[in-house]
Amino acid sequence: MGQIPVHITWALPVLLLAAVATAQDISGVARQNMGGIIVITGTITATGGMSQSSGCCIDTRGYILATAHQVAGVENLEGRLQNGQTFALTPVEVLKDWELALLKSDRPLPSAVNLGNASSLSPGSDVFSIATPTQLDFSVVRGIISNLNRS
Repeated sequence: MGQIPVHITWALPVLLLAAVATAQDISGVARQNMGGIIVITGTITATGGMSQSSGCCIDTRGYILATAHQVAGVENLEGRLQNGQTFALTPVEVLKDWELALLKSDRPLPSAVNLGNASSLSPGSDVFSIATPTQLDFSVVRGIISNLNRS
């Protein structure tokens, strides 16, 4: 595993709150960011079974952020965009304590998600997630910030 590029390091601590992006028009913001959402598939090393998870492109040079538990112990990682384009993925860093994984595609990507500002969140803020559960790729789920004082 290599070091996280300096220009991305600052984004990691705030990404958990910022990536959910607050918005008045969730459908519009989801539409604007859908091109930066990645379906991640691979083979679970221990069992040989298939793994599917999601991530988001945070830099069009091919850097993708995902959850650590979904990519740790998974080989032959591949990404797929909503337009069907596929590409190989390589782990750059898997931070299990932070539950974050930084992956790199084998080519530049056409779009990155727009990150929000975590300091603008407050209890009651609308948030949403674009995820890729099996057979429900690119699903939008709405939520609400209930409390900021949780670890």
